[in-house]
Amino acid sequence: MQRVEIRQVRHRHELEACFDLWGFVFSNESRAFFQERLDYDTHYVGETTWVAIVDGVIASAIQIFPYRARLESLELLVGGIGSVATHPEYRGRGLAQEILHAQIHWMEENGFDLSLLFTGIHDFYRQCGWEQVLEKEYSIDSLQLNPGGSRLAAGGFVPAGHDLGEIARVYDEYNRHRTNSMVRSQEYWRDQLRWRHESLSRNFYAAIEDGEITAYLRLREKDAIYVDEAVYRPGHGDTVVSLFEQFILENPGKAIELRIPDDHALARFFDQQGVSPTSFDGAMWRLFNFPRFMKKMEPIFAKRFTNGQQGNQEILVRCGDEAVSLRVDGGDVRVIAYDGYPRYQSCLTLSEADFLTLATQGAQALEDGKVKRNPVLETLFPNQHSIMWSSDFF
Repeated sequence: MQRVEIRQVRHRHELEACFDLWGFVFSNESRAFFQERLDYDTHYVGETTWVAIVDGVIASAIQIFPYRARLESLELLVGGIGSVATHPEYRGRGLAQEILHAQIHWMEENGFDLSLLFTGIHDFYRQCGWEQVLEKEYSIDSLQLNPGGSRLAAGGFVPAGHDLGEIARVYDEYNRHRTNSMVRSQEYWRDQLRWRHESLSRNFYAAIEDGEITAYLRLREKDAIYVDEAVYRPGHGDTVVSLFEQFILENPGKAIELRIPDDHALARFFDQQGVSPTSFDGAMWRLFNFPRFMKKMEPIFAKRFTNGQQGNQEILVRCGDEAVSLRVDGGDVRVIAYDGYPRYQSCLTLSEADFLTLATQGAQALEDGKVKRNPVLETLFPNQHSIMWSSDFF
């Protein structure tokens, strides 16, 4: 009988075996890609790398990428799941799912709020509790667009004399309080440029006004040109549109892929050009503790009810087998455990998939007919104009 052990890596040689496995299984990436992703991460710790060991052989491995994400003014602890691989000789034994279940328990015990992964095999991860949340993306042939012709006084790849700190400040200004965006430290910025093999002069196409960077496109070219970030300072929406127009004029006939929030200046530009987004179905989220998550959102709900001008009331919110009550009293909202007494004025019954869509996207993102629309739902979960930039995918 084979001996199977599910645990975190304990030694460097076990991590090296994971690099070997990932490099073998993922033919589109090199072993060095996986090694650099972890070796260049200042905050990497071995307890985030999990393996299934069969008779002393690392047969399956999965990496957790912990990060902080915004939900308006809140910061959430999220466990990104990536590098999911099982050696072909050991497939069909449920090893990856065993690892995932162990990781779920570990993340629950360590206070994670959510987990996120990107995949094309949704049913596999749905069995472990992840739920699909649809987003939008653009796939554009630059010849589809009719640029207005406005030229920037200074726009192009970042020249000497400008540093990463300027880019980071623009990123922080745009993404402050923007749901799903990653909170980036200086170390993360520096590390990320190393493992992505990027430089300001090669990957950051920027607008410079009065000596300062006011907008930038973060570019990656493979089979198409990927705009992994399109970020601008407040009041500079026209600038980022002019920057994008200049870029496509310099790159005629190129396929361009990008994901942006629905309130982005480029989203309005694309709409005027008759270009519509398509569905991005790769993101799957998992919720760990519904009552704790709702409790954490108390200050957000208080702000939303103040803005929504809803009167005093009690709302029962069910998610799967769990339920909480929201007591609204003027500008104060308290989330409390539901005691079973029907004192509430309204009740929302949600699947976990619906709740995750509401929390990360807003009520407008629900498929028609899935949940009955009402003013309370719209007040609790307004449009989030959310984004996790593709540069942060794992």
